[in-house]
Amino acid sequence: DDDLLLDKLEVSKTNLGSERVRFDLEAHLWQQSEKLSGEIVYSTDLFDASRIECMVGHFLTLLEGVAADPEKCIGELAMLTEAERHQLLVEWNDTAVEYPAKCVHELFEEQVEMTPDATAIVCGGEELNYRDLNERANQLAHYLRDLGVGPDVLVAIHVDQSLNQVVAVLGVLKAGGAYSPLSSSYPKERLRLMLEDADVKVIIYAQALETELPEHQARRICLEVDWPDISRRSRVNPIDGACFEHLVYVLYTSGSTGRPKGVAFLHRGGANLIHWQISKSSLKRGHRTLLFSPLIFDASFTDIFVTLCSGGGLVMTPPDVRLDPGSLAELIRVEAVELINLPFVALQSLASHNVSRGEPLELPDLREVISTAEQLQITPAVRDWLRGNPNAALQNQYGPTETHVVTALNLEGRADSWPLVPSIGKPIANTRIYILNQNMEPVPIGVSGSLYIAGDSLARGYLNRPELTKEKFVSDPFDETPDSRLYSTGDSCRWRMTGDIEFLGRKDDQVKLRGFRIEIGEIESVFNDHPKIAQCVVVLREGHPGEEHLVAYCVSKAEGATNVASLREHVSERLPSYMVPSVFVMLDTLPLTPSGKVDRRSLPEPDRSRQELGIGYVSPRTPLEDELATIWCDLLGVDRCGIHDDFFELGGHSLVAIRVNARIASELQVDLSVRSLFEAPTIAGLAEKIEELRHGGARKSSLTLIQVARDSARGLPLSFSQQRLWFLEQLEGDLTAYNMSFAWRIKGDLDAEALRGALETLVNRHEVLRTTFEMLDGEPVQIIGKAARFDLPLVDLAPLKSKEQDLEISRFERQEASHAFDLGNDPMLRAFLLRLSENESVLLLMMHHIASDGWSLGVLRRELGKLYNANCLGEEADLSPLAVQYADFAIWQRQGLSDGGRLEELLTYWSGQLSGLEALELPTDRTRPLVPSYR
Repeated sequence: DDDLLLDKLEVSKTNLGSERVRFDLEAHLWQQSEKLSGEIVYSTDLFDASRIECMVGHFLTLLEGVAADPEKCIGELAMLTEAERHQLLVEWNDTAVEYPAKCVHELFEEQVEMTPDATAIVCGGEELNYRDLNERANQLAHYLRDLGVGPDVLVAIHVDQSLNQVVAVLGVLKAGGAYSPLSSSYPKERLRLMLEDADVKVIIYAQALETELPEHQARRICLEVDWPDISRRSRVNPIDGACFEHLVYVLYTSGSTGRPKGVAFLHRGGANLIHWQISKSSLKRGHRTLLFSPLIFDASFTDIFVTLCSGGGLVMTPPDVRLDPGSLAELIRVEAVELINLPFVALQSLASHNVSRGEPLELPDLREVISTAEQLQITPAVRDWLRGNPNAALQNQYGPTETHVVTALNLEGRADSWPLVPSIGKPIANTRIYILNQNMEPVPIGVSGSLYIAGDSLARGYLNRPELTKEKFVSDPFDETPDSRLYSTGDSCRWRMTGDIEFLGRKDDQVKLRGFRIEIGEIESVFNDHPKIAQCVVVLREGHPGEEHLVAYCVSKAEGATNVASLREHVSERLPSYMVPSVFVMLDTLPLTPSGKVDRRSLPEPDRSRQELGIGYVSPRTPLEDELATIWCDLLGVDRCGIHDDFFELGGHSLVAIRVNARIASELQVDLSVRSLFEAPTIAGLAEKIEELRHGGARKSSLTLIQVARDSARGLPLSFSQQRLWFLEQLEGDLTAYNMSFAWRIKGDLDAEALRGALETLVNRHEVLRTTFEMLDGEPVQIIGKAARFDLPLVDLAPLKSKEQDLEISRFERQEASHAFDLGNDPMLRAFLLRLSENESVLLLMMHHIASDGWSLGVLRRELGKLYNANCLGEEADLSPLAVQYADFAIWQRQGLSDGGRLEELLTYWSGQLSGLEALELPTDRTRPLVPSYR
């Protein structure tokens, strides 16, 4: 209970400030003789004056339309003024830029002429310069030409990241064809559907992946086996016959009808993107780029060709390194990578990994970070990571596969000032963005609508799906050019006053999960094909905070119950692993709305029971297996895990695997690679690996928490967050943004002296509340003050009337809130007692964020209540239940070091904050943590 509990007193939270609105937005209209007057009252937390002025203008325009044509429906009337319409349709879409009408591979060939000896690709210990890469690709291209590959002919590529992967891509394009990548994560049935739908003529594959390919009539080329024959072909650039309007690639995405759909992208869109990206980059030609994304993601096209068309070096990421953020960071550092293009989920994983281990991730060569694939969030981990790499600029890019990148935002200024969810920016070169209502009319700034895209970035459409192409690629009503089109994204967005676009979500059932685009309808269609399933609904749910997963709700046919294990097998044979739901829930019936549709909001929350896996439950046999089972249950959200249960069948994936490894490092003092969990996905197998490492001397030494002596002459170091707040205070001076105020209205016979004494005990118990921050040898340090008397000034408002008291309380609070803390001299807590009458008072507390946060306030309230009540009785307060729960209000300053992190640095910091402890061994019983778990 976080309430302030004072015996025999009625305590309630009170809102400060007197200027309030009853609703977020109010319109008041009244008639004066023949004139209609009005005013708008609004919440300044949600609106500013310029936004309200725009809304008033829209309302007046609407009224003029009503008067001019009273028979029209309201939804058909214009709301925008001509000036606003011109701004939205013309000014903010003035993106036309000239660029050469050349195919993608021709741009690469031009670069080869300029830098033939420069390093083009790096993969492990191998390298290729531009000349050698071009000649190998030419040999493959001539070989493919002899097989009939030419413009708009599709060639499937099934090669993991390697030198040969880039050779294969370039070889296909130089032959005039288009590539269509395959993935090892796809089941054979899905690969078969893709090959048949694309009418693939040739498959290029790596020998190690041959067994993954389904039966198909296409001609197969194994690069390792067939290279002796390929290498006899000409090294000269072939004449391919491809032009600007021919296909460059076909990427398959999830399809709502139950089968994947191929997006046919053109050289025009690719060349436009390459020219824009190079022109906007702050990097010099020749920079090093990390190729992180597999070929099935359109981001890989950007990384490959923006790099190879600007003389840069492409650093390949092996699949096992992609899964391990520690190895990924090391690769970026060792290879002096200057640009990385990561899905947000991978960026968050990379940042969180190093924060959780307490290790600063310094990448001195990194200059640009691009976030793609899903909405960027500036989480605490990402923010801290960017602070540690101040030379790296961050860019947020948006674009569906049907258009590739179409908007971008460069985040500028200090990372501390960036919002949690940035906008997706403005249109890139030769791209137009429209946000329209259901009548295909532009919506005002700040109003949500559907996002449409026009310009050179548009794909040709969906391969062999003319009806779907016609549905999604519609006629452009704002362009008189013949055959001009708009792509309907299905995304809900709105314009900001700056011309930036804010992404709001989807208008349909399409979801993004860990960077993958998923049509829920495709998953449901596969379930409904099962002979024993009558109906299925799949939803995306949040399990742990920030962790989303797919849940399938199934109803069996009348013949009998459906075995979940067989159902999982059925789905896994047809869908990629990222589309297989983590949880299966069997229901008698699906909840329905009054109109007879499935009521998705009424679907029950999945319980934490162990999923049926087709194998019996076997309990842990050893203490190590028991500890691993506890970690798995916690992170997977299930009530029990058997030692032979498969981690991935329980709902695990690569991101959870990273957190499992972090917990193992923290609690078992053993460092594992993420690959270990893929190689041994059961508790029994993982326990064996851990025992092997322990016997090999990999176990970490035990940790002891020792109290650090208080030396007022030397001081204690600041935590990272304290350093940030201290720096901002020095930079801006008299900073009040981090002042926090709290107030409680107290009714009853309050003992003011007992309350003052409780506050005094509180401050004397907790060092951070009597700490000041000073400079010593050029570094800021914490100086802990001695225990002293705490003053509780009394402000008598009793002579005032009730309304006057409220105004005075608000005035007093504003006055104190604007009074900056002097971090070098002031205590971090100020308190005032405002007396309203004999039986009513207001307690006002002012604290600085450098010493506390909202969570710590809950601890303060509980302890203050216990201290006051004990003082009233003349007794000593029993605070033992709170003693283990927290060590000091300043513990929160280490936010970002989660319970899965390495503890050494955190314990060093705590040892400087704990009072009254000589030494404390870490508890071996992890069921009761030393301190609360922070997220």
